[in-house]
Amino acid sequence: MTRKPQDTDDGGNLFARWSRRKLAAKAEVPEEPAAAPGAAPVPDVPEADEDPVLKANREEAEAIDIDALTYESDFSPFLKSGVPGILRRRALRKLWTSHPVLANVDGLNDYDMDFNVKETAAFRSAW
Repeated sequence: MTRKPQDTDDGGNLFARWSRRKLAAKAEVPEEPAAAPGAAPVPDVPEADEDPVLKANREEAEAIDIDALTYESDFSPFLKSGVPGILRRRALRKLWTSHPVLANVDGLNDYDMDFNVKETAAFRSAW
């Protein structure tokens, strides 16, 4: 196996070249323009351009009290498009903890084994 020739165009070892390239890349990054002191923050999603269906789905999901939901409750409004991800995750977390069958793992999964145990490391498959 032959060894690759090192870059000797500007001298120095690998770390010196890496450091110079890193500093040069940092110097080329333009800074973001600063906002005016009295300017209001711009929202990520403008309210005027929002689709009425998405807005209705979001408002329907926001109107539901997540803490009052039970296993028998309807969670479908949280799964519609237009619902913020954080609200959807809170509702699904409530669903998973609302019923013992969903909240407790049964332990019968084949990928739940402890591979650090020496006895299982010696086991070889027949296939």
